[in-house]
Amino acid sequence: MLFNRCDSTISFEVDSSYLPADCYQIFKRGERTSGVYSIQPKGSQLFQTYCQMTADSGWTVIQRRFNGSVDFDRLWLDYKTGFGELHGEFWLGLESFYQIAHQAKYLLRIELEDWKNKTRYIEYTFRLGGMDNNYTLQIGQVLTGDLSSAMSDCKALPFSTSDRDNDLHTVINCAKQHSGGWWFSACGEASLNGKYLKTRINRRSDRKKGIFWKTWKGNYYSFKSTLLMVRPMRILVASPGEATTQDYIYAKLQKQHATDRVNSSGLPPEVRRLGNGVEALTCVRTPAAGRGHKMSGGAAARE
Repeated sequence: MLFNRCDSTISFEVDSSYLPADCYQIFKRGERTSGVYSIQPKGSQLFQTYCQMTADSGWTVIQRRFNGSVDFDRLWLDYKTGFGELHGEFWLGLESFYQIAHQAKYLLRIELEDWKNKTRYIEYTFRLGGMDNNYTLQIGQVLTGDLSSAMSDCKALPFSTSDRDNDLHTVINCAKQHSGGWWFSACGEASLNGKYLKTRINRRSDRKKGIFWKTWKGNYYSFKSTLLMVRPMRILVASPGEATTQDYIYAKLQKQHATDRVNSSGLPPEVRRLGNGVEALTCVRTPAAGRGHKMSGGAAARE
C-alpha cells in the first residue's frame, strides 16, 4: 500500500501533559488524521513534524518531495537543522531524525513515484548515528517492498553535503558533483535529495543530479515524488495474522537473538558500537575498487 503524500494541511495541538515521542505514540493515543503534530523524543526539545497515519500505524515523516517547490541543494547546517514546509516539501533535519531514531529500533520506509504515477516502496531495519558520527546511516535487513535496494547494506554511510565531504568515494565529492546532501557511498547508487527534474535527464550537465534510485530506472531518471518515514519496530509475541508482516519477522529475529551467542558488549552478534552510545547493524563487507579514504589531487576516478 502506498500512502497519499499530501492528504492533509491540518495542524494539531498536543496536550502538554502528554508529549508523544513520535507519530506512532500519537497514533496509539487514537489520532487517525495525517497532519502536522508536535512531538518530543526522549531527551529532546519539542518540535513539529508531519505524521502519516495509516490503518495500523503512525509514521514520522523525515523527507517529502512532490512538486519541486523547495530547493534541496543545501549545505550541512540546513540538513542538520531541517528546512522546507511541513505541509508541503521538507527535510525534517538530521538531528531531529537522530533524536527520534535513537530511542528504539525503528523501521525506515522509502516510497518513490515515477512520472507515470507508478509507485514502489521498500522497508529496512537501520541504525542512525549522531552528530559526532556525521549522522552515519547503516542499513540492516530489507523486510518488505517491491523496490529493489539501492542503499549499501554492508557499509556505515556518513551523511555528506557539498561543504562536508564524508562520502566513501576516493576522489569525488558526491554531493558537489550531484546535488543535495545524502548518505553517499560511491555517488552512483541513490540520491533522493537531488534537483527536482522532470522524467529522463537529457542534458549532460544534469546527469546524476536529479532524484534517482539506480535499481529502478537507473541514475539518469529523476522521480516525481519521494517519501522517507519511520516507525518503531515493535517486538511482538504474535502470529503473522495478529501483526504486520514486518513486526512478525522482527519478532522472529528477536526470538532467535535470545538464543544466539552475544558479543562482549552484551549485544546480539549483528550489532556493534559506533561510539557515543550508538549501536549499528553489522555485516560482512566486500571490498570494492575505487572506494576508501579521500585522496588529494588527481583526476576524478571512474565510478
